[in-house]
Amino acid sequence: MNIPSTQATGVEGEGYPPSGAAAALGKDDFMKLLVAQLQRQDPLDPLANAEFVAQLAQFSTLEGISNMGSSLDTMTSYIMSMNNYNATGLIGKDIKAYGDTLFLEDGGTADIAYHLYEDAPEVKISIYDESGALVRTIEGGGRPAGSNEMVWDGRDSDGNLLPPGKYTFAVTATDGNGSGIRSDTILTGTVSGVIYEDGIPYLMVGDEKIAMSDILEVWKG
Repeated sequence: MNIPSTQATGVEGEGYPPSGAAAALGKDDFMKLLVAQLQRQDPLDPLANAEFVAQLAQFSTLEGISNMGSSLDTMTSYIMSMNNYNATGLIGKDIKAYGDTLFLEDGGTADIAYHLYEDAPEVKISIYDESGALVRTIEGGGRPAGSNEMVWDGRDSDGNLLPPGKYTFAVTATDGNGSGIRSDTILTGTVSGVIYEDGIPYLMVGDEKIAMSDILEVWKG
């Protein structure tokens, strides 16, 4: 005698799921079906050993899958807890991460960092204020492929010292034929805190929210 398929319905209250129940059966439902089958088998024609063992194996597999799901849930929670803990350990540290923000302090300078994917005979840095207005263009000359850095003196194109605050920058790199070369802008700053959104930690650098996956370097401030 075979266990009824998950699509079948039987007598309610006697080990079978009620009419209209979800097709997917849990391990408790499986055990009820197995017990009901043993109670109703013909004593003159008992369930064959091989068939009984096969059904027990099905139950064992179902139990194993259920336990695996529970273990994966526990592992996921543990990994999330470790990520949250590691994020708080970065508070006060200096980082480099993908981003285009510059933080200019009062009377100070700002570090500009970027990555070139090819040697570039010509590189131009454009700096914008919070309203999006262009305040400075710096001709960087030729730069090699890889990580590049420079210091902005905090002045505009007329040599005036700009107020402290948040600025953004863009990199334009071209080859000898004037064709564009791929580049990534890099944010540098100190982690001031950590916020959590939907259980995911983000580092705060100024008022910028940085994903952990965007971090390139970390060092002690």
